[in-house]
Amino acid sequence: MATKRRELTAAELDAAKALQQIWSAKKDELHLTQGRVAQICGWSNESAFGAYLHARVPLNTEAVLRLAKILKVHPIEIMPEIAELLPLANPETDVAPVVYPKEDLELLRVMNRVTDKQKNDARRTLEKYAENNQAVIDELIARQNLPRKAA
Repeated sequence: MATKRRELTAAELDAAKALQQIWSAKKDELHLTQGRVAQICGWSNESAFGAYLHARVPLNTEAVLRLAKILKVHPIEIMPEIAELLPLANPETDVAPVVYPKEDLELLRVMNRVTDKQKNDARRTLEKYAENNQAVIDELIARQNLPRKAA
């Protein structure tokens, strides 16, 4: 009798979804197949990778590290909570890796799927937006420092 697998947690499902998005964005660029990934990872066949990719089994730390290296992404892009497990290269000089909110990681994933021109256009738009917002903030601060008019 086959044993029923446990339900994956929300974090495990999020990691599988992140892996799926990264895989979709990177496989052609890196000329990868599921079979090739399994071979590089030392897994018996492509179904091992497919089980992670399609959330049939939860990603473990070792799999995340291997897949991140193959897909040329930081492991926290796949599983943000792994950051606390990653050692610093030099604890005296390095800072801990930044754990980005899911929304920021999604923005990075989107940016990885667009052309360089589209990235540059988006970057210029965001810089202009930040510049305009800073001008408004500076003006509001300056107005607060003005003397009040006599009644």
